[in-house]
Formats: sequence, structure tokens, C-alpha cells
Amino acid sequence: MLVVIGVMVLLIGLAVPAFRSLSGSNSIEGATNVISASLARARAQALGLQRPHGIAFYRDAATGRYAMALVEAKSPAQWTADTTYAVGDWVYTGPSTSRAHFVCIVAHTSAVGTPPPGANWETVHATANTAINAGDLAIDLVAGSDRLLLPTGVDAATVSDTYRDLGVVLFDANGAVVSSQYTIAFESRLYQQVVPGATGATTFVDQVSQIGLMLFDRELAANAATRAIYIQDNATPLLVNRYNGTIVKGE
Repeated sequence: MLVVIGVMVLLIGLAVPAFRSLSGSNSIEGATNVISASLARARAQALGLQRPHGIAFYRDAATGRYAMALVEAKSPAQWTADTTYAVGDWVYTGPSTSRAHFVCIVAHTSAVGTPPPGANWETVHATANTAINAGDLAIDLVAGSDRLLLPTGVDAATVSDTYRDLGVVLFDANGAVVSSQYTIAFESRLYQQVVPGATGATTFVDQVSQIGLMLFDRELAANAATRAIYIQDNATPLLVNRYNGTIVKGE
């Protein structure tokens, strides 16, 4: 009986690490499936609405976990009087070289002779946003969409010269993956999920949309002496097919 018990204890001791490894693999696979479905949704939105849509990957400040959110490129329209505006609408005033941009924070019908700023509007950064005026896309959450948390224990990083905690994969009106300059205003709902209560002019200006990302085990990466080296050696790279938005797994 002692021999049998000893053998059972030995087998259990060998099985636990293997099970943990298998669970981690399943978490990565589960995250890959969730990401794939989200990218397909973003691509369908871009095709259907004929304007850039994508998925933002970021560390959620409330939970500390990595999350995804459906985002779209906002196209600020010139402010006009006697127009009904909804929360989240973007407008601009002034000449093309120095346009001032505003986000609607209170739904209203604009009155004649009362252009923003005002109680119904939030100024984007300052009087003029040079990034947007230079052609950078203003990225924010799609109204009514929910964020998705990646499986517990799985983190993500965008593929870049350095690994970032925030990145965006964008599709154009033809459903193709694009590499575009974008900016995220601190007034945007997306920025507020990353840095709640931000009121300064700090922003992710002049970021470039990504064509892929890395998935890795959070616990193992946290314990690694150098996180970037761990990601380089152990993460699972996911590249997004340029033409149809499907995921290609790398080694």
C-alpha cells in the first residue's frame, strides 16, 4: 500500500505542472479565438459603414487586465447652428490650418450664434489639435459597444520597436488592414478607461496603427527578470491578414 501511495503521489506531482502548462496554452488559444471574432466584427463595421474601424488593445485601469474595445475613426464635422448633437459627436471650428476640435458631452440642439466652447462641449487638448489637423485619425470607442477582457492570466502587447500597453488594429473602408497615424484625446471614452480622470494634455499622439500583437502568460512574464526578453522568446505573435482580417499565428 505504501508503494502504491508513493507512486500515486509521484504521478500527481508530475501531472500538476503539465496541467498548468496545458491550461496556459488553452488560455492563449481562447484569447486568440476572442481576438479573431472581434477583428471580424470590426472589419464588418468598416465595410458596412465605409469608414475606418478597428480594435484597441489596452490595459484596463479598473481591473488591471488586458481588454479589447471596438473603436472607430471620428470625422469631426464643421459646427453648425440649429443642429442636433449627441454625446460623443466631434466638431471643429475655425480655418483648416488651425481648427479647434470639440467633443459633445451633453446632447442638445445648437443655438444660433453660440459655437463651442461651452457647457455642452469639451475642448480637445487645447485650442487646436495639431495631430488631427495634420491628418491623424481621432480614435474613440464605438457608442454602445462593450469592452472584452482577455482570458485571466493572458496579456497582450502590440508589435513594435518597443512593446506597448496600448495599440490599435485598423481596417479601412475596403476591409483591409492599414497602418495609419492616429491620436487618442484624453477627453475620449477610450482614454478614460486607460487613465481615469485624466484632465491634462497628455495623449497618445502620433501613434501608428498595428498589424499584429503578442500574447503571453502574465504570471511568467511578471516573474521574468526582463519582460521584453521574455516576450521576445516566449510570446505567441498574431499577425492580421492584410486583405481579409484573419489571424496568422507565428512562432
